[in-house]
Amino acid sequence: MISLNPESIATLSNPQLLDLAKVFSDPVVTFAGWVHFLVLDLFLGRYIYWQGQNEKIWTIHSLILCLFAGPMGFLSHIITRTIQTKFMSKNETQLT
Repeated sequence: MISLNPESIATLSNPQLLDLAKVFSDPVVTFAGWVHFLVLDLFLGRYIYWQGQNEKIWTIHSLILCLFAGPMGFLSHIITRTIQTKFMSKNETQLT
């Protein structure tokens, strides 16, 4: 039975297809992977989408990144939101 131990973590840090198949053949590792996918990627994606809708932020690139790598998509959203918020606030003050 394979579980998350130093050897499997080393395998995941430099993945090869056969090694990944061996690691994910363990139900515990597969369960942990699915929980990670469901909680991190889907809920972060939902949060990014809702915040984009509420604040009129462009989010398609962040959602795509979130689908493939949750933390990268969230970081992209934070950067986009910061830039857009500063840019929009400058434009609004110049117009008035």
